[in-house]
Amino acid sequence: MKYNELSKWHKDILRYMLTKQHYFNEEIEKQLESASFDLLEDGISLGIKAVKTSEKLENLTVPIEVESYDIDGMDIHGLLFSRNGIIFYLEFYRDDGKKIVEIPKVDSFEIFSFGI
Repeated sequence: MKYNELSKWHKDILRYMLTKQHYFNEEIEKQLESASFDLLEDGISLGIKAVKTSEKLENLTVPIEVESYDIDGMDIHGLLFSRNGIIFYLEFYRDDGKKIVEIPKVDSFEIFSFGI
């Protein structure tokens, strides 16, 4: 599926993950707009097929990470991964490895770390 076919929640969380100003935001936004996405078995994580839009991101490999809590209080982490400057995976998981019970609202997430 294309970016405009993603759920509102997925588009909102991806936009939120790019709210802190950094040199690579614009390039990642370009990749998202032209990428194709696969919703993974857990119903929340995404496989991302994007193309490189700039050499500026060549060494970008550290994920952007957000944190929130599941309905039972267990930590939920969301990570947007890139490799060699190309985004390829949006993962969500609970600290205890169990299935996420209730997907948190986007505004409940905090940006925990920002890839560089």
